Amino acid sequence: MSKMNEFMRPYDLVIFDLDGTLIDSHNQIEIAMNQARIELGYGTSPSGQVFQKLGQPVYELFMDLQIGPTLQEQLVSTFRNYLNRAIEVNNQCFPNVLDLLSLIRANQIKVAIATSKQTLMAEKVVQHSLLNGNIDHVQGTDGFAPKPNPKVIQMCLDKFPEYQSIMIGDRTEDIFAAKNAGIPSIGIAQSAHSEWQLQKAGAMFSFQNISKFLAWVRD
Repeated sequence: MSKMNEFMRPYDLVIFDLDGTLIDSHNQIEIAMNQARIELGYGTSPSGQVFQKLGQPVYELFMDLQIGPTLQEQLVSTFRNYLNRAIEVNNQCFPNVLDLLSLIRANQIKVAIATSKQTLMAEKVVQHSLLNGNIDHVQGTDGFAPKPNPKVIQMCLDKFPEYQSIMIGDRTEDIFAAKNAGIPSIGIAQSAHSEWQLQKAGAMFSFQNISKFLAWVRD
């Protein structure tokens, strides 16, 4: 069994965010959003908007559009149809994600996902990626407030009572949600938020990417 560093060793459960942390889904999500927008006559997303909002609730991905609730729901439904087709084909993990998960699980630590995606869609992402077989629980945001609200994390904690847990995510919302749930967090600055922003939000440590975090875990 590969050893982990002293900091990580006491934990029984690591809760990861999904998009921007484990899965490099930016291009996949932007393409699906632009397909939906073009089909419904809205044109493509402003440059950088999807990247800035990656991992947020779907309505944030088209915040530039001034449309009412009915048209919003139509756009969300069309976007999810395109995205569902894409995630059934392939979902790209960030480099060294599988090595990290293998190390964590080899040390008898459970792995959960807490994401703003709907649970069924998140489970499909896991099924059609290298994550398959390496995740103990997937919890999406189904009909309740997203992070920084702690509910999605709390639901993971409820599945593993009495476990010593830590959250790992790429956005300040992940860090705030962990704080609100009463657990520590680590930031992975692979998307819109920097290492400094993640630490300012309350992350105990932050790293440029999963590869840097894995090197630290092995240290």
